[in-house]
Amino acid sequence: MSIFKMFVMTALAGVVMGLYAGIASAATQHMAAPAAAQNGGWTHLGGDPLVPGGVNSRSAFVHVVTSSKGQTAMTYAGLNSAERKAVTLQVREGNFSSCTMAYGETFWKMSFGINGTSVDQNVRFADSRYMGGAPSWCVTAVVGGKGGYRVTVKMPRKCGNVAVPHKPSRKLPAKPKKKVVTTTTPTGGCNAVNSPGANVCSTVTYVNVCGTQVIYNGDQKDLTTWTNQYIADHCQPTVTTQVCSIAGASNYGQAGPCVIPTPVPTPCG
Repeated sequence: MSIFKMFVMTALAGVVMGLYAGIASAATQHMAAPAAAQNGGWTHLGGDPLVPGGVNSRSAFVHVVTSSKGQTAMTYAGLNSAERKAVTLQVREGNFSSCTMAYGETFWKMSFGINGTSVDQNVRFADSRYMGGAPSWCVTAVVGGKGGYRVTVKMPRKCGNVAVPHKPSRKLPAKPKKKVVTTTTPTGGCNAVNSPGANVCSTVTYVNVCGTQVIYNGDQKDLTTWTNQYIADHCQPTVTTQVCSIAGASNYGQAGPCVIPTPVPTPCG
């Protein structure tokens, strides 16, 4: 083989290798994962999708979020168990909507991947094909009940990636402290009804009314009023009936004063 032929074959081999490298590089860029914001951003929506074929209906979105892969993707995207549960509940109940992933929008974390789930952080959406924004699904859930914090998930319809715009604050409202009731014993005994800062003083009093001993445990200043009311409600006046007890009276043993019969004079014999 002449030197000229060897030179030509070597040159052709170099060209072929260069073309192969260029094709491989282009393929790599096409399948690239979301790129961090400092590296120029995520420039190819759908390059390595979580859901091949996309998430193009509400039912498909529900299916992805409630699936094991969707739950794994939310875990990789930084959501804890309570946050995933809250988001999933909102999705199951249909509390989500269509939205747009804006060009230049940044995300705390985004999970992706056809074969196995991966995650990137500080992601900036920079696909120039979507300067007007990419159609997406959005859901926001409150964690911790009333006064809790919010968690938002955004999913591009084209790829199904799970994007979390902001790191959850994870600040829950403080639990209310149990109210402690304290009492102050008034100085001066139970006569100190109006002592500053003292509870109204009360004690047990035994009251003799209607011939019966009754217990009163109310406020001492109300004792007289209570006693009068008790007498009016429970006591009946005593009526004494006179009965004649003189033997020989015409009404002996009967009610009323005794009636003594007038003696009849006896004639002298």
